[in-house]
This record gives sequence, structure tokens and C-alpha cells, in this order.
Amino acid sequence: DPNAARQGDSPDISGSDTGEPKISGKEIIARRGLDAYLFLRYLMMLLKIFIPLATVIVPVLIPVNLTGGRGAQGGVSGLDQLSWTNVSPTHTDRYWVHLVLAILVVVWVCRIARTELLCYTRLRHRWLISSDRLGRTSTTTILVTDIPRSLLDVHQLHTLYSIYPHGVRRVSLNRDHSKLRQCIRKRDQIALLLEHAETKLIQKAYLSRARRVAKRLTSEAPDTLGRIAGSFWKQYLNAEDREKVRLPTQWGVWMPSILWAGKSVDKIDHYRTELELLNAEISQYQAQSESQAASTSALIQFNHPIGAHMACQALQHLRPHTMIASQVEESSESLIWEYISMRWWERYLRAIVVSGVIGALIVLCTVPVAFTGLLSQVSYLTTVFPRLSWLKELPASTIALLQGVLPAGVLAAVMILLPLILYRLLLQQGTHSRIAVELSMQEYYFYFLFIQLFLVVSVSSSLAALLNGFTQDFTSVAGMMAQNLPKAGNYFFSYMILQAMSVSAATLLQLGRLIFFLVGFLLDTTARQKWERRLEPEIRWGTFFPVYTNLAVIGRSSPGIRSYPRSHCIGLIYSVVSPLILILNIITFSLFLAVQRYNILKLARFDVDTGGLVYPKAINQLFVGLYVMECYLIGLFFLVRNEHDQVACIGQGIIMIIVTFLTAAYQVLLNQALQPLFKHLPVVLIKTEQPAHGESKASPKTWQNFFKRIINELDDVVDGVTEEGTIIEGSLDSGDMDAKADAQVEDSTSVIIQDQGLMAEPPIIWLPQDTLELSKDAIEHTKTVYTSIVMSDENAELGEKAAVHAYGDPPAFTK
Repeated sequence: DPNAARQGDSPDISGSDTGEPKISGKEIIARRGLDAYLFLRYLMMLLKIFIPLATVIVPVLIPVNLTGGRGAQGGVSGLDQLSWTNVSPTHTDRYWVHLVLAILVVVWVCRIARTELLCYTRLRHRWLISSDRLGRTSTTTILVTDIPRSLLDVHQLHTLYSIYPHGVRRVSLNRDHSKLRQCIRKRDQIALLLEHAETKLIQKAYLSRARRVAKRLTSEAPDTLGRIAGSFWKQYLNAEDREKVRLPTQWGVWMPSILWAGKSVDKIDHYRTELELLNAEISQYQAQSESQAASTSALIQFNHPIGAHMACQALQHLRPHTMIASQVEESSESLIWEYISMRWWERYLRAIVVSGVIGALIVLCTVPVAFTGLLSQVSYLTTVFPRLSWLKELPASTIALLQGVLPAGVLAAVMILLPLILYRLLLQQGTHSRIAVELSMQEYYFYFLFIQLFLVVSVSSSLAALLNGFTQDFTSVAGMMAQNLPKAGNYFFSYMILQAMSVSAATLLQLGRLIFFLVGFLLDTTARQKWERRLEPEIRWGTFFPVYTNLAVIGRSSPGIRSYPRSHCIGLIYSVVSPLILILNIITFSLFLAVQRYNILKLARFDVDTGGLVYPKAINQLFVGLYVMECYLIGLFFLVRNEHDQVACIGQGIIMIIVTFLTAAYQVLLNQALQPLFKHLPVVLIKTEQPAHGESKASPKTWQNFFKRIINELDDVVDGVTEEGTIIEGSLDSGDMDAKADAQVEDSTSVIIQDQGLMAEPPIIWLPQDTLELSKDAIEHTKTVYTSIVMSDENAELGEKAAVHAYGDPPAFTK
């Protein structure tokens, strides 16, 4: 009921009929973030596309394709009889039905895309001014890069940005803290090495005593008398039993140091000394951080969110690539501090290099991906290449395995490392935000998958049959292309069903995580390693969305962790050529929705939330499937020949060309109208009174009126929103704004977004408790000798056979 939705009821996209309590959209956003909610909504949107299309297209096209078709006598058999290929040359007038249904697909997808984008803008605006966001400093803070030296002054920047509503609260110049970050990385490495060495010493002493007890060389009760602090281990081990490390050797001032070539020293004592020195150096650097040279960027915090949104949409300087403003979406953790002061031309050069490497990667991956497409056409290969005729002698089950299961398996194996490689490459672009990296990842990964797993596979799947035509009769190639190109859809039939079943099962079983956990018994030594092994699998939205945007184009999967093979573009592209694909899409995405609901709500974790920015990008990528379908049909229409071997569908081809141009125009106009609303709050929503001249802080009453009026205004801001559009409204409300706005705004002033290195605390060495009290001895001795090193043995213990068990979070851990 749209009226109920307008009153605030949340849409039920995650409930079930199994007795489990239903979870509203608002609860999903609060627990898992806006991206998680929109991902589930995205899967629902795909079902909203495919279910109506299947209801109309399948009952119409399958009889049209099957009745009076080529059949086995015309060389068409199996599932091909249900597709475009089976239409007889004597019935070419039936292709008008395909044209009408293709136009229906385009119109329906365009309508759904418009509705969802309108819903997205409405939801994001509510989210931006929700009570959960009010207390965040990031809502009023922007990052300005490439500031000229003449303006690199706190007073000048404060004066410049005070023209925006309610003025500026704080200006912070960023400084070059690269040396500090380098020291912190080194300190973290040393801390992990010390943690490992201390744990190994405790385990060795424990096992040594256990062997003595077994040989009755000592009593079972530990002897605590006469112990010297810091030397409890000497009761069970000799000095040579302690691990050693060789120091690097420096042969000269200008010569590089040589690792593991120096004097051998005690590992624990060495790492403790190194950690103590690094702690002192880092503390001194943090205390003197303001003395570092200012870089060419600054953080500007406004008194009012609208000031930040207006500043990001305004031109900052008369020179191009100067004073580029962008909003800090989340917190200091979402910024990549190494790159925030990088000059614009450096980022351009890095982007060019990274794009070139990704392009080379696409070319290199073409060969193995094309091989999987050829595998799916083994029967055709035996005809083209006589040397492969021995394949015909294989059992039918083996042929089915080669053509159906093996290509999908090889493809998944080839693609398993690609998201990791792409993510590492994109981190080197110089992008100053992890959210921007995720959005770039989404774009690059989508087109990578589309090129490799649709275009290359489709061409290679039809290549064998086309080569056969070239070798036999060159003049018949056009007819053979019209007959054999649609056969590539058979490859995706088996792939989609295989992925729908196997990935859904693997996600519920968490097979990858189970293997990852079992490996920990062999590799993990410290309590921290054990704890990290139990963390929920991380989801990166930049790799998660594209693969679902691709089985309607295809993907690969690392079950439950990064992505799953999917297909909405394939469903769109083959919806008219092979209508059976629509049924498979409904089955596939229904399974994925059920599985991913459980995975997202119960298992996965999300370190980066883009605030829903991945959603409009994913919807726009749907149009790629439309364009390919249209171009595909244009080619097929012009390749159709009647019984007189004449081109029979010129009219259909011309109409489809016109539809393609209209689709492109529609997408451009739609994005021109809505894209400014995707990220920022529109000024028309702000009806608060402007502050008096010179006022730099919003009064409590202004804040209360501001948020109350925005919530009311949002009910009427989007004209013409249909029933589908109103469903999403109730997924998020403002909470008790009037009661909380003042306190939250004031609280945000105490939080400063700054380089994480300036806030870094010394790491706490996490040791396991043991019955011999070796961990407590190490803690007390370290506290006495090393003033800046902190150790703890809470939430971890040494079990039987000296196995380390972590039964809680690390010391000082905050979720």
C-alpha cells in the first residue's frame, strides 16, 4: 500500500515464510549499511524485470520459434529448436514478433530503471539527514585538494568558505606525514613478530615441562618458588632454546644493508628494543606534527551539512584542476592519506598507467577465456578439425561434462584472482578515497567481465561453426552466422544453472570460509591470528555488484566472500533470441536473493560503505545489456534470409537501429536529470532562515526546524513517483530529530577528521594465558623494563598440547 509506505512502513525485502522474524529496510540499513539494503533491492529489481518479461515472452516466442521450424532436418536440434535459430526461411515474417517483444524489453527496462533511480534519490536524501548521520563529522566536512600556495592558509580558507550557509567551523591543513605512516607500518610488523616470538617461547616452555612430567622428572604442580622476574622460562628451557634473529649488516654509508648477514641476537629482546624505540619516535613525531610542512590539501568542516554539499557543487577556482572539493563520505578511515596531497597530474599519470595495465590484462585473459568457449562447442570442433574426431568415441556423459561443466570450472579458475589484482592496481591510481576506489572497481570489473565472459565466450562459442562455413563455402557465411551465433546462448544455459546451484550451496555451507578456517590449524600460531581467522568474510561492493550485473554478463565466485557469478545482461541480451534464458534468470536470482539475504544479514562484513553510490552505477550498467541486445538483433535481422536467399528483415533492422538511438538518448537525458541528485542534498529542500551577518554557528532552534522541514518536504520532492517508488520511503526515517539534533551536532565538534597516523596508539601485544604463568611474567617484566610496551593475556589461553585458543576480542578492540 503506497499510503502505508508514505507513513513510514518499511518494505519487506528480507522476510521469509519459515517463521523467522521479518526485518525491515530500516533495520537492514542500521545493521548492515545502505549498500547492503540496496544490494538486496537490486536483486529484487532484477526479478521485477525478468518475471514480467518471462510471463509475456516465453509463451509467445517459444511457439513461434518451434512451430514449423527448421527442426532436425534443417540442422537444428535440442534447445536450439526453442530459439531464434529454428525459425524457417519460409516464415521470416515471424521476426516481426521478435521485434515487438524486443521493443517491449527495452521499454520495460527503461521504466524500471527510471523508477528505481527516483527511489534511490529519495532514499539517499533521507539517509543523508537521518539521525544516525547527524553526529558524524563527515556529514559537514569536505576535502579540498590542489590548493595554490597563495591560498594555503587557514585564515584565507576560512574566509573563502564562510560565504556558504552557516559558515565554517574548522579548517585543517593536511601535512606530509609519510615518514610517520612508514614508522607505524614498521611498528605494526615488529609488534606481530614480537607477539609470535613470545607465544612460541611460552609454547616451548609448556611442552618442555609436559615432557618432563611425562618422564616423571618433575611434579605436575608448577614450582613458583625462587623464580626471578622475567626468567620463569629458565626453569623449562635453556638459553639456546630461545629463538635468534640475525641483524642486517651495513658495509658502508652508500651501500645497501644485507639482511640476515649480521650478528645473531635474541629475537624477543631485539624486537622489544625495536618496538620501544619506534614507540618513542612515533610519539615524538605525533607531538610535533604541526611543525611539518603543509601539503596542498585541506579539510574544511562547516557548521551545516548544506554548506558542505553546496561547496562540493560549486567551482572553487578560476584555474582548471585547482581546488577540487569532494565530500568525506564516512570517516578518516575512508580516506587514503598517502594520496590526498598528490597533484592532479600525478593522479592522471597513474590512472593512465593503471588503465594500460588493465587493458593488457584483458588481452592476456582472452586466450584462456576463449578456450572455455571452444570447449562448449566440442561437437562442432570435431567437424571442423578431423584430428579431433576421436572425441566422438567418448561416452555421452563425458561429452556433456566437456561441454557443460568443464568450461564453467575452467572459467571460474581463471577468474578467481582477478578481483584481487584489479583492486591492488586501482589502489595505485592515487585516488584519495576508498569509496572512490570501490566505485572505480565496480566500473572496471564490470567491463572486464562483460568483455571476457560475454563477448569473448560468445564469439569463441560460435567460432567453430563459422570456421566450418569458411572452409566449405565462403558465400554461405552470412547465413551460417545468423544460424550459429544464437547458439552461444547454450553455453550460458549450463553455466547459469551450475552457478545458481553450486554458488548458493557453497554460500550456505560457507565452504571457502570453512577451508580457510581449517588451514588456520596448520598456519596460525598467535591468538591474534586465531581471532582474525574467525572474522566474517569481507564483501567489497566494487566486486559484488558487477558480477550480478553480468549473468544477465557472467562472473566468477569466491563463495560467500567476494562475488558470485551472475547474469542480468545475459538475460537481457538473449531474452528475445533464446527466451528460455528468462526462466533460468528467474531461478538463478531467486536463489541468490534467498541466499544473499542470509549471507548479508548473518555472515558477511562490510569495511567500506559507499552510501548507496554503487546502486545508480549498477542500474546504468543494465543499459549495456540493452545496447548489446539491440546491436545483436540488428545484425541478426540483416542476416536473415528467406527461401530465395534474399535479405528478409530490412524493416525490422532499421526499426531496431532507431530504437537503439532512442535508448541512448533516454539514458543520457535520464542521467542529466537525476545524476546531480545521486550524491548531494538539493538546496530546494532547505527552507531554514539564514543566520545573521557574521554568525558562524547554527542555533539549536534552526537545526530542529531544518531537519523537521526536510522530512516533511521529502514527501513531495519527487513528482510522479509510482507505487513502486513509494515503497522505499519507509525504509529509513529521521528518528527523534528534534530531541537529538542539538546534542549530535555539538558532539560532532569534538571529533576531528585527521590522518590516522596522528591518532595511532601503540599496539598491545596479545599473549595466551598459561598455567605456568609465563605470560604474566612476560607482561610484568616488560612493564618494568620497557615503559611504552603494553602486553595483555585477556581472552586467550594455552590449551592442551600448547594449542592457542582465542575466546574473545583482542585487548582494546573496538567494533
